[in-house]
Amino acid sequence: MKKIIQKLIKSIWKSSLVALTFLFGLSVNAQDLELQGIIDFDIPSAGNDGKAIHVLVVNDIENLSLYGIGVANNGGGTDGQEYTFPPVSATAGDNILVARSPSNIALYLSANQVNIMLANTSIEQNGDDAIELFYNGEVIETFGDINNDGTDQSWEYLDSWAYKENGVWTYGGVACTVDSETSAESSCPYPYTGVYVNNVETFDVTFSVNTANITVEENGIFLGGGVLGGSDEYAMSDDDQDGTWTVTISLLEGTQGNYTFFNGPTSSSDWGSGENLTGQECADPENYDDRILQPITADTTLLHCFNSCESDGTCSSPTAVTFNVDMSQYGLAEGDTVHVNGEFTGWCGSCGNEMSDADADGIYTITLDINPGTYFWKFSINAWGDQETFSEAIDGCTADNNGNFDRQIVIGDDAQTESWAWNTCNALSTVDIPVLDMIIYPNPTNESYVTIQTPVNGVKYVEVFDITGKRLINRSLSADTLDVSSISSGLYLVKVTVEGQSKTSKLIIR
Repeated sequence: MKKIIQKLIKSIWKSSLVALTFLFGLSVNAQDLELQGIIDFDIPSAGNDGKAIHVLVVNDIENLSLYGIGVANNGGGTDGQEYTFPPVSATAGDNILVARSPSNIALYLSANQVNIMLANTSIEQNGDDAIELFYNGEVIETFGDINNDGTDQSWEYLDSWAYKENGVWTYGGVACTVDSETSAESSCPYPYTGVYVNNVETFDVTFSVNTANITVEENGIFLGGGVLGGSDEYAMSDDDQDGTWTVTISLLEGTQGNYTFFNGPTSSSDWGSGENLTGQECADPENYDDRILQPITADTTLLHCFNSCESDGTCSSPTAVTFNVDMSQYGLAEGDTVHVNGEFTGWCGSCGNEMSDADADGIYTITLDINPGTYFWKFSINAWGDQETFSEAIDGCTADNNGNFDRQIVIGDDAQTESWAWNTCNALSTVDIPVLDMIIYPNPTNESYVTIQTPVNGVKYVEVFDITGKRLINRSLSADTLDVSSISSGLYLVKVTVEGQSKTSKLIIR
């Protein structure tokens, strides 16, 4: 028994020694990097451009990627590690600044942009958010309180900064950088004015986009999104006014992710001004259909066409696609509108995609210019007042769209036509709609009423259109008499539907 106890004690002692050795090693390594400054400047370029994290290298670090940062938003607790430093070495005494917009932070601090690391979009602290420093996935230092919103707290740094002096946090004062052009001109110059260190190699990447297929908005074209930041992150220019906009930015070696171009964004969160690449081969469906940026390993020039996947800087013409839908069996009410909606319209509901029925035959039509690709789509009523619904995938008509079933179209380079009966996979060429035998009299007429007779019994759904296609009367009749006193003299089209059978005839009112 004595030997067993001795063995057990020895085993526990060895385990404890191993654990203490690990914890000591973790502690020593963890102390090699610490938070130095938390920044939420209000700078001239606005948006997220004034957000950055300043860290100090205490001891030499062979691999900085063992460290990371997390922003705990709005007192909601930890969000975990959201940014990882690049796999480079660092030397004791190095000051490292990780910024959402290195170029704009550099201008504000009068620093060298090349020495500032590019942050990802998770570095978005709003002056009331706590910050966590991680080592090997574990928190080793915290600024603020991750479980409490910093508004009106002693550690609030809204439009300002927090900076560590001799181990104690100091503050610039809430809103002290508002309306300042540079840090030096503000009422609270940032305490550190030395050199930042960035051991990651940077490359110049030129982004170019041809805008031949769009009308450029007043604010111009911007580059951003994904790994590059907000919708107005980088203003592009077209100095020779040839319709191709460019901007060159320095990116860290290995930078990859997503990005997109924006047409006249009004703020950093104006995502609606971005390209619509849905269904096209260059879109990343896992990331809002943005473009994909491959890892940067050298100076690079990227050539694009706005809203399209060309990679040589040219823009091919979109394809003309005509959509037709037979609505004769639907029973549209007066004022109802018919739309074609899909990935190519951004599922917008109503945005220049309203169909028309100029000859009042119940067939609505529209022609749209769409870039080649594969798209989900459907017909709808009154934007999204009503819409087609399908329960299965039918070859050549519908397909599974993330658990729902929508129409699907493959668009090539040649003009094409899609013609369907509402909410069916019956192509119009195969739909046999019975023609109603109908008589309208007197015709021409100068009276206030006309008589409509049909051999089919049932309620008569009557629509009267002028020669421009505008519907003037939409009425259900249980008798044969139609009041036309509300319309003036002229030529009209009268469409009558009874028990699914329809006919359109001319009516002259004198």
